[in-house]
Amino acid sequence: MKNIILALLIICTYKISAQEQTLLSGTITHGGYGGPEVKFTQIGDNFGVLVGGKGAWIINHTFAIGGGGYGLANNIETNGPTYYTRPVLNFGYGGVILEYIQNSDQLVHYNISALIGGGGVNYRERNGGEMGDHFSETFFIVEPGANAEFNIAKFFRINLGVSYRILSNVEFDKFDQNDLGGVSGNVTFKFGNF
Repeated sequence: MKNIILALLIICTYKISAQEQTLLSGTITHGGYGGPEVKFTQIGDNFGVLVGGKGAWIINHTFAIGGGGYGLANNIETNGPTYYTRPVLNFGYGGVILEYIQNSDQLVHYNISALIGGGGVNYRERNGGEMGDHFSETFFIVEPGANAEFNIAKFFRINLGVSYRILSNVEFDKFDQNDLGGVSGNVTFKFGNF
């Protein structure tokens, strides 16, 4: 009887270990994309345009991991330090992007994403010269977002969406995390193998 029980335990142990479960199973597909992105937002009391790009590695048409970076493209003039004439705000950030894509093969589908990273803000002179490190501040940023994605061609997609910048505590002259954070309307052009 003991031999029969021992034999059954060995068989059961073998069957359980042979049926190992994993998060990703079966055939795993890979792809990737890259492309420019434009964000329309408010910086303090001013309209701001952030221009940049992002790229990612896509796993099973569903999960993407990559990176992106954005910078303020339009001139936002401020009073700034009194001995400079009308300094312009520099604002930029970047980081790792995690993305979940739902029903990637559908003509119109959605995705949700989050950027986690860092950035900086400073002044520059109107003619493009830098004003020195004592007029700068760095910050940590998290930016969740949601997008509607349109399949234009096998290699090209357009995203329209919104995101929200959440910054760590920032005190830069008259700008704080509430002035530099907030909602953006986004347009992304993705080129790649989806």
